[in-house]
Amino acid sequence: MHAPPEPVPHSPLSPQHIWQINEARKSSRKIRRAINVARFDGWTLAIAAGLTVVFSIGDISGMAIGLILGLIAGVELYSANRLRVLQPESARVLGFNQIALALLLIIYSTWRIYSELSGKGEMAEIGNDPMVAQTLKDSGITQLVTMTVIAIYSGLIAIAICAQGGLAIYYFTRVKHIRKHLAQTPQWIIEMQKADISI
Repeated sequence: MHAPPEPVPHSPLSPQHIWQINEARKSSRKIRRAINVARFDGWTLAIAAGLTVVFSIGDISGMAIGLILGLIAGVELYSANRLRVLQPESARVLGFNQIALALLLIIYSTWRIYSELSGKGEMAEIGNDPMVAQTLKDSGITQLVTMTVIAIYSGLIAIAICAQGGLAIYYFTRVKHIRKHLAQTPQWIIEMQKADISI
């Protein structure tokens, strides 16, 4: 004979509490999405930074770019954690971090285009021998490579302006969502969210 089931204790949460939790979930949805975006972007940049350093060993400029990328990745991941504990200023830091990344990509791309146009780019090392250089020039390969390099890095500049610029604006606009969430959400729910307790 089975023992009777234990009585289910009454929930300590009132209907008002349940309503507040549901409202807090809705209010924090855009913040949680921003946290996920920042984490994904941060780890992507960290991987890119590591690969850049590895493949640039012996090239000081390449390694420097990799280290700067690593710094930007670190700021991104740190700020994502600050965003998780609902620090409004962390969203602003994320926005400025994207601007820094855009500037890095634009400066690097501009330098590569300038190097190619001034004869110090990709073809400079290949064409050190005057006969090879003349052969490449006559065949049109030099012009093709120059146009390709310009197209690639011009595209990278456009991507930096659109992607990083757009992401910076996205982060800047999260500040008002965080402040609104903090203002309208009960403190006990805020503390649970800061403790990373899923509600």
